[in-house]
This record gives sequence, C-alpha cells and structure tokens, in this order.
Amino acid sequence: MPVLSIIIPNYNSGSALENCLQSITEKNTAEIQIIVVDDGSTDGSAASAETLDKRIEVIRQANQGVSVARNNGLKHVQSDYVMFVDADDRLDPEWSRYVLPKLKQGEDLFLFNYFNSSTQVQIIDRSADLIGTDFANYRLKMLTNPTKFMTVWGKVLRTKVIQNNQLVFNSQLRLAEDGDFMVRYLLHAQNICVSEEYLYHYQNNEHSVMRSFDSNKANDYLTALEITRRAVRQSNNQSLIHAYSFYILMHLNVMMVRDVFNIDNQEPLTAKMNRLKAIIAKPIIKEALNDVRLSECRSPRTVPILLLKTKMDRLAALAFIARSKQNHQKK
Repeated sequence: MPVLSIIIPNYNSGSALENCLQSITEKNTAEIQIIVVDDGSTDGSAASAETLDKRIEVIRQANQGVSVARNNGLKHVQSDYVMFVDADDRLDPEWSRYVLPKLKQGEDLFLFNYFNSSTQVQIIDRSADLIGTDFANYRLKMLTNPTKFMTVWGKVLRTKVIQNNQLVFNSQLRLAEDGDFMVRYLLHAQNICVSEEYLYHYQNNEHSVMRSFDSNKANDYLTALEITRRAVRQSNNQSLIHAYSFYILMHLNVMMVRDVFNIDNQEPLTAKMNRLKAIIAKPIIKEALNDVRLSECRSPRTVPILLLKTKMDRLAALAFIARSKQNHQKK
C-alpha cells in the first residue's frame, strides 16, 4: 500500500507537468501513488508523463474541468492520505523528508508554508500538532483567512475523512470550489499538524479563471458562498458560523477587486458603484456585514469591510481600486 496518493489534474500543461512530476519523484524513494488525471489534453503532456516514473498512473477523461478531474482521481486513491498538486506547480526537493514521517502520526490535516513564484508566503509561524481547543481555534483562523488557507493545494488530507463523509468537489461551481471542499473537510476534521517548512511552490498564472477579468465572477462567487453556507449552518456550531461571515466578506473583497472594480473593467464608475450597492444588499452579504463587529475589523484586509459597515461606500471603492492596481503591477 502506498503511504500517500498525489492527484494532479492536467490540461495542456506541457513541460510544466514534467517539472511538477520530477519535483515529486526526484528525491523520494518511498512508496507513493501519483495520479495524473488528464482532462482532455491535446498537447501530448499526458503521454509524456507515463514514461517518467513507474509510479505515475495516467487517467484520461473528456474535458470536464478541474473538479471532475479531482473527483475522478479520488476514486483511484489507494492510500490513507491524499495530496492535490496543480500541474504547473511543484514540490520542494525535500518535501518527502518532512511530509511522509508526519503521516504516521494520524492527523486529519497537514499544512505547511509555500512559495508564491519566488516569494515566501508564511502562513504558519511554528510547527505544532493541534488538537482540542487549539485545533478548534486554528480551524476558525483558516475560515477567516480563506485566500491564505482554503485552497486544496499545499495540504495533505486524510482519505477516510473524505470517504466517510462522501466529500467531493462540486463540479457545478465555476469559482471557489476549493474553498467549498475545504470548508466541508474542516467540518469533519478533528486535528491538524502544521509545519513552518516551505514545501510547495505555487506558480502564479495570470490567465487563470481567478485572476482574469470576468463580469460574471461576482455572481459565481455568490452562488458558491450560498451553497457552502448551508453546510456550515448544518453544523450548528456558532463559532464556525460566525467565522464563515468573515469567509464571505473576504470573498466580497475578491469580488470587488477581481470583478467590479478590476481596472480591466471598462464600465463607468457609476455603474460599478451601483453593482457594489446591489451586491452588498444581497441577503448573504448583508447578514455577514451585520454579523461581523466593527471591533473585529482592525487588520488591513478588513479595512474595506469597516468602510462598508460605516456606509462609506466610495472610500471602500477607492480601496478596491487601489488593490486592483496593486495586483496588476505584480503581473
């Protein structure tokens, strides 16, 4: 039995897939299962992958999107733990030295720091095994910081938590499907191991769905938030429900920066302000704004939320515009 299954969705990733696979296998001699789910590629990348290492299994499907690919990969998992890696990302050369021994401890979730292109992103400042109250508090921290914590890449998940609770990626969601899956996973997890090591190399893709301008993006996020909220409310855990209000408002920030006030959006400012007002009037956004207290809006990421709560919509808009410009300068 392999100790870890790694699922890699692939769609025309070219040589990036080979680099990804080499980063996984190069210094790792342990028994691992590598599942490449090819989502209808036409560039020959899947065929090339099959020749790299005998541990690589390629599953082919018609082009149906990353959620279907991940779900297909989950059906073939043979180990107690699973890890999702994007085809244009890679793992640190020393990843297995830190990750594989931890899997013997039996935690439900293993998190570590990562690189965003060449920049270190520290989300964890100390290594620890978290159970009980410590786990509960860290779970709330993850929910209130979705852009940092709620992706499925850069994590190791326990297979039985996924299987016992019939967790799957919602293929109907165009955005935030990672977050929806991770929220549902956290509702059932019991403990977390966190490591301050930098073990994942995330590659920024300016052409990705999340980063590119799309006037439907806000509606897609709202749909996903509504679906995920039902699962959170069913938990009857008031702390989690309150944390999910932050989760909603952090996605509101993303909607405004990536869609409404995106500098690629050619709509006049009046139209953008009208869209802002329409979105914050949506019940799910309005309830979240009411639920989060002003005293909880003290960090830079919550400044726009504070402005919206105090009815300073135009100042909030300026903050969103500034953030959009900042994002474009990073490209």
